Amino acid sequence: MKTYFLKFHVLIVFWLLLIPHLSRGERIPPCGYAHFMMGVIYDRRGDLDNAFKEYTKALEYDFQNPNLHIKLALVYMKKNQLQEAVEELKKASQYAPDDVRIHFVLALIYSSMKKYDLASQEYEKIVEVDPHDIMALASLADIYVLQEKTKEAITAYEKLIKENVKLPLIYFNLAILYSKENEIEKAIETMSKVIELNPRFVQAYISLGIFYEMEKNFQKAVDSFQKGLEVKPENVKLRKLLAEAYYKWGKVDKAEEVYRKLLEEFPDQKGLYLDLAYFYLRNKQIKKTLEVLSKAEKEGYNLSEVYFLLGYAHYKNKDNRQALKYFQKAKELKPDDSEVYFFLGALYEDEEKWDLAEENLKKAIQLNPDHADALNYLGYMYAVKGIKLGEAEKMIKKALEVDPENGAYWDSLGWVHYKQGLFIKALEEVKKALEYEKDDPVIKEHLGEIYYKLGNKSQALKLWMNLLHEGFEGENKDLKQKIKKLKEEIGN
Repeated sequence: MKTYFLKFHVLIVFWLLLIPHLSRGERIPPCGYAHFMMGVIYDRRGDLDNAFKEYTKALEYDFQNPNLHIKLALVYMKKNQLQEAVEELKKASQYAPDDVRIHFVLALIYSSMKKYDLASQEYEKIVEVDPHDIMALASLADIYVLQEKTKEAITAYEKLIKENVKLPLIYFNLAILYSKENEIEKAIETMSKVIELNPRFVQAYISLGIFYEMEKNFQKAVDSFQKGLEVKPENVKLRKLLAEAYYKWGKVDKAEEVYRKLLEEFPDQKGLYLDLAYFYLRNKQIKKTLEVLSKAEKEGYNLSEVYFLLGYAHYKNKDNRQALKYFQKAKELKPDDSEVYFFLGALYEDEEKWDLAEENLKKAIQLNPDHADALNYLGYMYAVKGIKLGEAEKMIKKALEVDPENGAYWDSLGWVHYKQGLFIKALEEVKKALEYEKDDPVIKEHLGEIYYKLGNKSQALKLWMNLLHEGFEGENKDLKQKIKKLKEEIGN
């Protein structure tokens, strides 16, 4: 979600505000006034060089006149000499420290130079002079947002609301900031005010729905998205959000209905085929996934991704022959896609074609050195085979740098250390894996193996027996045999 900046401070507006005040020539000594007026004439003609010369001569007669320094600053600004403009405005500020116009223009220049700290300081000076200056408060809030000073921005927006400013964008930005601070109830209340002020503000309905999702209140999220669609029924993004809210609410049929209607009503938006395919994949509806992707293939839409998803769907359906066919097609169209090589590697590993598996997994890592899944997969493959254990350890540790809370990666690292005979290390790491994947049967089986090596055979037997009762046959389908052998060793 993003905030919308309030465009109060348009530079030309300030120039127009400044001109009436600057033309009061009686403040300038007569000799200087003549040069001042010539400067104004040249300025209006766009002859900036001569305007600059005349204003400079006028300053010789009245150097402490802030208006002349401001005029010079404006000439510098028109010539895009911003640093020189800043220096003149600083001089003007010395002689008129409470002139808020000077601070406004300085703030604008600093903002355009991306010097947001200095810009915010200028706006803060204005607010010190006049705490009720709405323009300064709004601009200050914008700058705080750019600086990612969320709490300060919230304070500025709250002050604006206390000044009885009823602009929807003020409330909208404040609601977004509340959400960033995880104050979701306040975000919901404030975003609801946006809709009250402007019932046709579609982005407000979207944001409100997302806030409700953050609170796991999917029914209200659905309601918010539906109300947004009453305002803009053709909004595809809103309808996708509605489908996802239904899905999270557990109303899968409703979600499917929304996606299917989208595809019917917007047949030219071919990306909807992929949205629906991903939806079916999440629900493990492989047959429907393949049907949708086959239609997308006939349409010729984004074939590299369609082929990849067809390969993935067939792979999940344990049809490796078809999966290989489509992964190869995807690779031909997109030879630098690390994901294609990763799944080819996984497929070849399933087929026990170790050399091809290694080749493709290495290619995935070459294309994307931070591909955590590929690093872990190849590292674990080495561990299972008991080869290249030092290399395996490095790869899995790198995967953990990318995703330190991944239970599968911790299990892989534990298994490398198990194969190296470092059973205490292995025990710590596999236990850590179970903190993230407490129901994973393979990790539990590994823990049993480590207990066995550490001499805790009764604990190993207990773990394995529980797994067998849960219907797990073992990573290599040999759990019954291991239990039988262990019972014989114990003497049961």
